[in-house]
Amino acid sequence: MTKQTKMAIEVAVPMEDTLAAMYLIDKLLTKNRIRMPLTIAYDFSIDECGTYHPKEPKDAYKIFVNPLQCKSKDDVAAQTQSTEPFCPGYCADLTLFGVTIHEFCHLLQYRSYPKITMEYCKNFPTERFYLNGYCNNTLQDELAEIMTLYITNPYLLCLVSKPHFKFCKTFFKSPITCSIERCFFIYDNWPIIVKEHLKNKWKIVYDMSQKEFKKIND
Repeated sequence: MTKQTKMAIEVAVPMEDTLAAMYLIDKLLTKNRIRMPLTIAYDFSIDECGTYHPKEPKDAYKIFVNPLQCKSKDDVAAQTQSTEPFCPGYCADLTLFGVTIHEFCHLLQYRSYPKITMEYCKNFPTERFYLNGYCNNTLQDELAEIMTLYITNPYLLCLVSKPHFKFCKTFFKSPITCSIERCFFIYDNWPIIVKEHLKNKWKIVYDMSQKEFKKIND
């Protein structure tokens, strides 16, 4: 890891998705010059994908995830029309990678940017923004999902909602390059069902001839 942060994980053999999330988190902390003694812990006893306890002083910089509750790469590939599509780098990500980033975003909300939720309400006072169904849970979860997409695929967030992209950018820099090329690299690895959801819900397609993402009309 870098000199900017000290990161630990309370498990003997971290899973691949956890290592990928740790790499991205470390890049974010370094790029934004944030120091924190972050710890990622596996907790197989919780009934949810992950959790963060902001009111517990001893866990101020500790996030908990339950890999057994998260989706796997096989789950990503086996999706059907009966569920809301999810995938790393998309508007919804139920994998261990996405859940870890989501819980880290809650930590950022409380420890690094304590005014971000209040400012979010000031900037978007009239209506909720639902990147996915989980955003309906709490306002903090809505914001955490927006922050997660900004961290994992900022160009897509800009396509879906430029105001929300700009809001995140005022607080911190994404560790991912915000470019068409990077977004397409992520997009190209999605299953068809996720690409179709992007087209049907967000009216966004990739034009192979022009090599760019475009908004389409109904």
